[in-house]
Amino acid sequence: MKERSEFWWPVLAAFVFVALFFLLRGQSPWFYLFEGGQALRPDRNNVSYMEAARWMSGHLTLTDGITSDPLERHHDSAYHNGASYNIFQPGQTLFFAATFLIWNPERGIPIFKFLILALGIGIAGIYAAVFFRGSGRRWLPAALLLVTCFVGAPFAPNFDRALNGSVYRVNHVFVWFFIGLFLLQLTRPPTERRLLLLGGISAAAILFRLQSVLILLLPTLMLLQNREGTTWEIRRRLTDPGERKSLLRQLFLLGILPLLAVVAIHALNFLKFGNPLETGYMKIYEERDDYLAARAHDHGLMSPCFLPENIFRHFLSTPEVEFNGWIDIRVEGDDRGNGILFSLPILFTLLMLGGQVWRNARIQAVFLTMLLVSLPVLLYHNPGYYAPGYSRYSLDYLPLLFFLLALSFGCAGRWKGAAFAAIPATIWSVAYTLALG
Repeated sequence: MKERSEFWWPVLAAFVFVALFFLLRGQSPWFYLFEGGQALRPDRNNVSYMEAARWMSGHLTLTDGITSDPLERHHDSAYHNGASYNIFQPGQTLFFAATFLIWNPERGIPIFKFLILALGIGIAGIYAAVFFRGSGRRWLPAALLLVTCFVGAPFAPNFDRALNGSVYRVNHVFVWFFIGLFLLQLTRPPTERRLLLLGGISAAAILFRLQSVLILLLPTLMLLQNREGTTWEIRRRLTDPGERKSLLRQLFLLGILPLLAVVAIHALNFLKFGNPLETGYMKIYEERDDYLAARAHDHGLMSPCFLPENIFRHFLSTPEVEFNGWIDIRVEGDDRGNGILFSLPILFTLLMLGGQVWRNARIQAVFLTMLLVSLPVLLYHNPGYYAPGYSRYSLDYLPLLFFLLALSFGCAGRWKGAAFAAIPATIWSVAYTLALG
């Protein structure tokens, strides 16, 4: 019965994801997949697409023979020595380069939206299994977490923009896919083979967003716990010679593939900018005088001075909500983002599950990892622009936060009250996404 439940649960989740997706968009699958404009073309301004096309012709640059005038280069591309470069990690470029083995980059990818939608279906199925296992196979909290996660903001509006080829949003979708696979493997005991697989999955995520390397803290901490993840065994693992040798081997298996991914990214930076530590991010603001450029020039790309505003934007900022009757509701969000505590009130159920869940070593490890993963975006000069009504950069740590919620439902002795309280919270998140338009 257990195996059957685990098989059908992700399948059902994928079906629900597709149904809700088309319902929210107000279009039939036939129109969307066959009549709604499938192709991603070079004129859509996806710099990773353009970089892949340039790679196919033997060039690392996006454009050559330009000045530092930002009007002469693509938005958010770096100016360096008379040329412009893509500053995003190479994962998306590699994805497009693979598709160019089939389709001509000058004509576009004819089934791009179908590929991204298929990726979204896969993500829904993966997280369904993660939430189901994490919650101790309790279907009600798992289902509510899944609907809130994928139909609520920020995932739903981000996914919608990813379908139109936004380089930023496509990166988030791919990272969610790999982080989901990563968390799914963590619901099983960490065998040596699984540790190597975890390293490979995290390496793939790193190729899309470099800060994904920080999720390796979670399996590292889990190696210092007992098999069930209920208590810490740090002293035994570090002081016993046999255990210490085994731990070092496990850490090597976990870290070798992510290390290769990081080395590859820095090698590409060297080829572009002559310095492996030069990411090119500051170079996108060369002679730019907009809001983000001013913040970066004044305080750098990352600074503690951005922390108060980013905490406010990520968690507390509320949009303007206009009620024109019970049916017609509109949300006008701030372009710099609005807080997840407003769009995802299911997060408050964590307070209802009791303090005993925090004594669980696995939950402590997930919480510490979530804090570490959230730190770069909370210190970043860009609060998440452009994201009216939701927090785009919260997508970096939300998979861990939802995993934390699932584990808490699984560990809590009294969980039904929190689960029933999550029902109106889930309805609110769906309604909020609809009101965003």
